[in-house]
Amino acid sequence: MASRKRSPESAPASASKQAKLFQPVAVKFEPTELIHSVNLQRITAVTKARDEILQHPIFADMLSASPLKMEEGNHKAQRDNVSFSAKHATTTLSSSGKYDCSANLFWLKLTHLSQPGVPISERSINVIMETKFATPQTLLDQFVVRAPDQATGESIMRRFGALEFVSPPELVHALVLRIHERLGEADEDELQGWRKLCLCCTFIFETLGTAEEAYWRAVNLREMVVSDFESLARDVTQRVYELVGYRSLIKTTANRDLSNKELASAWKEHVIQTDSKFSDRVTENFVDTAMKVYHRLFTAAPESLDIIMEDCWPPCSAMGAVEDAKLHGKASPFNQLSSLEQITMKGKTAENMLWIMKSMVDYLHHMPDEFGPTNFTFRQLKGASGSVGYIQLFLTKKEVMEYFVTNVLCKFPRESFKDMVKLNLTNHNIFRSFCGSEGKEVDLSWQGEYTDAEILVVQFLKVAVFGKTPDPHFKTILKGGTNIEDVMLSQKVADLVSEILLKLEAEISPGKVKESVLAADDDEDPETKVSLESLVDSELLEDEENAKELQEHLRAVKEYAGRFITFRPFEQSVLKTQQLLEGTVLQKFPVRGKYWCVWYDTKTQGESSAQPHCRCPPYQKATFKKHVHAAFQARGETEITEETLVMCMDGFRSLEAQFSKDLVLPSGDVMMKSRNTFQVAYDEKALRTRKCLTRGMVSQVEGLHVYSKEGLALTDRERKTYVGSTHGSLIGPVVVSPFRGGFLVSKECKEKMLGENGKVLAGGPCQGQGSLPGDIEDMLPASFYSLPTAFYIEMIHSFELGGVYDSTCMDVNFALACLKSKVPYIGSCLSEYACEVLEAEVVRACWKEFLTPESELYDVNLHKLVDAQGTQGVKGAKGGKGKKGDRCDAQGPQGHTDSSGLRVGSCCSGLSAELLALEMLRVSFVSCVACEIDHKLLNLNHAMHGHCNVFSDCCTEEFLASPSCDLFVAGFPCQPFSKAGNNHGILDPRGHVIFWILRWLWLHKPLCFILENVGNFAQQHKETLDMIISILTVMNIYHVEWKVLENSAVGWLPQHRERIFICGVRKASLLRPFVWPGDVAMLPLRNYFKENIQHQEELGMDSLNNTEKNNVQKLAANVAKQGWILGHEEYVCDISGSVPHAMWGVSPCLTVTRAGSSGHWLSWLERKMTTREILSLQGISLERIGDYWHHMSERQLRRAAGNAVPVPLLARVIKMVLIACGKVH
Repeated sequence: MASRKRSPESAPASASKQAKLFQPVAVKFEPTELIHSVNLQRITAVTKARDEILQHPIFADMLSASPLKMEEGNHKAQRDNVSFSAKHATTTLSSSGKYDCSANLFWLKLTHLSQPGVPISERSINVIMETKFATPQTLLDQFVVRAPDQATGESIMRRFGALEFVSPPELVHALVLRIHERLGEADEDELQGWRKLCLCCTFIFETLGTAEEAYWRAVNLREMVVSDFESLARDVTQRVYELVGYRSLIKTTANRDLSNKELASAWKEHVIQTDSKFSDRVTENFVDTAMKVYHRLFTAAPESLDIIMEDCWPPCSAMGAVEDAKLHGKASPFNQLSSLEQITMKGKTAENMLWIMKSMVDYLHHMPDEFGPTNFTFRQLKGASGSVGYIQLFLTKKEVMEYFVTNVLCKFPRESFKDMVKLNLTNHNIFRSFCGSEGKEVDLSWQGEYTDAEILVVQFLKVAVFGKTPDPHFKTILKGGTNIEDVMLSQKVADLVSEILLKLEAEISPGKVKESVLAADDDEDPETKVSLESLVDSELLEDEENAKELQEHLRAVKEYAGRFITFRPFEQSVLKTQQLLEGTVLQKFPVRGKYWCVWYDTKTQGESSAQPHCRCPPYQKATFKKHVHAAFQARGETEITEETLVMCMDGFRSLEAQFSKDLVLPSGDVMMKSRNTFQVAYDEKALRTRKCLTRGMVSQVEGLHVYSKEGLALTDRERKTYVGSTHGSLIGPVVVSPFRGGFLVSKECKEKMLGENGKVLAGGPCQGQGSLPGDIEDMLPASFYSLPTAFYIEMIHSFELGGVYDSTCMDVNFALACLKSKVPYIGSCLSEYACEVLEAEVVRACWKEFLTPESELYDVNLHKLVDAQGTQGVKGAKGGKGKKGDRCDAQGPQGHTDSSGLRVGSCCSGLSAELLALEMLRVSFVSCVACEIDHKLLNLNHAMHGHCNVFSDCCTEEFLASPSCDLFVAGFPCQPFSKAGNNHGILDPRGHVIFWILRWLWLHKPLCFILENVGNFAQQHKETLDMIISILTVMNIYHVEWKVLENSAVGWLPQHRERIFICGVRKASLLRPFVWPGDVAMLPLRNYFKENIQHQEELGMDSLNNTEKNNVQKLAANVAKQGWILGHEEYVCDISGSVPHAMWGVSPCLTVTRAGSSGHWLSWLERKMTTREILSLQGISLERIGDYWHHMSERQLRRAAGNAVPVPLLARVIKMVLIACGKVH
């Protein structure tokens, strides 16, 4: 007989009575829960899973749902479970200290960790998910829940949703994550099964009055279930942290330092001694060794914990089962305390210990057929009597590498190559990503820019340092106890080094021909020559040392440009063009990208013979075919592949049918392809400086036709330069520069660049277009149809390009975009001379980029060198003082930095008040990162400040991988913590943003940071504040302070606005004590409001609703009782709420809601505030925002202002932070 289904609403009658007592409580996060990044990620994942489960209809009422009896949940009852009774709980707990009942899993605080200092094993949770919770049929274990002394049933009920359990948390986390995993796939019956499982728990409430009692109970509960769940067994590392955690607990609660002997005795006394092969027995000797390992390894080298706890390593065939391959079980070479001790004893320094551990992981990961955990036992690591162990071997390899870098690499002339080796090829993980390993191929096209001798250096490191081949040779030598010099002079190593040095000598011998201006200066033609005299003023070259340093920088610039940019002349023969391309990196395309492209712009496939400044050359199908066939055949292909795109710009002429017809195989047969068409929209005003009117109009939309094999599969993400996403068909608006703003060359140079075939015959006048502008008559644009670099950066970003073959190259903008994006570029030019001119221009442009603080290529050292006498020492260089801001008021805070720009990042950026504050301080800066979830506001912000990187969501791994910076500012969402909001704190999903911000700080560790929120945060959410401060303190690198500041007292502005600031400065960079800004005189209120405005009536009494009108009358009556007349005094009145209030001489706080509804009522002007006035009360001028905001409504702009932090207040805090770390003098 089928059992009757029970709906979520059919709860027992007592449920309604109990639900009255249930209130969601603010969950208190123990600070140490977030000590380890592995725990932070786990808590974040469980919190997210819990929130999404509770949003599902079947689980929507879980927080208040009553538990089911065992038979109702279709589980066999193990005991006579009764539902929770507050009265029974009170009686039983007071008499016996225990009370058990049927319960609801969601009554627990699901993220609670009974031992927060011990890292959680990802593998343990995964194993339980796949075994115990494969289906919702498993009977849940009993959960022991902590009941404090004097706890009553009603006090417990008030904690429903936040009950702290002491049972192993892996079981709870595994179940929650399993349910979350099944939400999108399971049918309703299965989900009902999971619901019933959560409502069929058994809770055993135990009175655990002290933290020590709870600690020992948690340890024993785990020991009792280890035999049933091997995955819950503590490995050696976790056991060490358990012992450290207990010692810290006693220090905190009893202010007593336990000796190792006392710690071992306490463990023996309180912990159940199980005879399990999975748990190590804790003895006094074990504790002695554990403490040594903790202090010498885990404390001195924190990264060692990440290596041990890493659960994402690929399977290792030498280990057997997949789960064992994750090196988190008993088989792990790091799960032997004696082995960890041996690493600390032989390694001695943190650097050496990490090298040993990384070497072990490298062998296990990249040589799985030869090496498994049994190769790295204590005996193998130490080495048996008379033999050499792996620890000594690995340390010898490290010495070989260091000796080679110090004594051999230094002989190489190119600094860029030496820097590349030191940065990328002396680290295991980075080396493997560059050079691969056995059975793992990687893209090696990056080696194409290096000489044979330099490639031999890479091979030496691959064999001698990161390979296993010389291991027997090294072990034989080391048996004699020889030093590193003897190892380097041994026959096999010496032969390798000699080969490198001989090849190097041959390469740097005199007389070697330099083929490109990217590597040479000996061309006499000024159009193709790049010299220091053409880049900087002669005054800077008078000093011999200066000139020498500048010459080195110029060589580095050329080398950097040559690494990514190649120009080749186009030959009319497909075979000749193919041969020219075969010697390039084209065959390796795409490099670190999804696609590579053949780019064909019909506007630059030569130049029209008549009026080229206003007439595109006719489409040349033969040229188009030759380029496509040459590029494909140079790669050994004949048609479009899955990673190939052919991208054609039609010059406003709708040529898609012609492109499709001409895109054929070399034989003339049809080529299989798919076409997507995009519209490139141009800014009209900019376009009209170049383009003539046709029938009284200017064409603004050009077709971009993209051919692929089976259709585009682009990642859905925001465009980098323009509005919209990569799934939209519109790109723009593209703002082209006037001719005078482009790359100009002499007429003679232009003719030589076009070569014999560059002029394309075209007839007939182009009506309505005048001659070229008079100020460029002596010069001509290299291309009359050049597109901005930003457009090409968008192409690289949106189409995920990892290589570009520009078949119609007439200027350098696409090449510069590739240079900035670090994507290889090959430009096909109309002549050999054009290649040389464009190569030289790339170097000049690259030099300017190295000097521009806002650029991705900015070089601080070069900027300091050329800017020592001021920017006037640079020819053609952009200003290097950051962005100019509004003029600072006389009362405004000011500071001065050195000439290098301060790298700034922000999260929840809004209008980027921090950048406006830096402009007020006149501090040079570069905005590296900005993140804002409101897309319209993000577009406005980006238009105002021009950030290097923008993100629309900080709760993503993409944001966590953003660039680092010097100053990081985050005003995390205030609604969860504000009196005007819901005040739910971190129970509100928006409150979770702070965890992602803390993760960013943990990963990037900027020089200094400022976190900001409402003043109410310190009063109403003290536990969350303590948690944040504790996490920042635990990082142990920051000096952290916090304070609530009142804007009208500290920030000059006449607005009552309390904000909490949490400031941190790296201890190592703290040059002077951090001091909070003091009180200053508030500026007069009348300074911010005008007597007569244009739209007085739109903000006057007639604009108010009935509530607001009544509130004005109430305030007038109240003021009259005090003998004043409301309309005669400077009262600013908040009249939009149910309870009005007024302040004299200062404005009440402008919240988002109030600012959005035109602010407050100005009694003496009898109107509300204008948008300009609302902005000014936040220290922001409407002129600074300019015209960028017109794509959003005025109300949205006011709301953005209401959500901002007052700029002068923030400026004063930033100034004190920068003074503390020496960035402002």
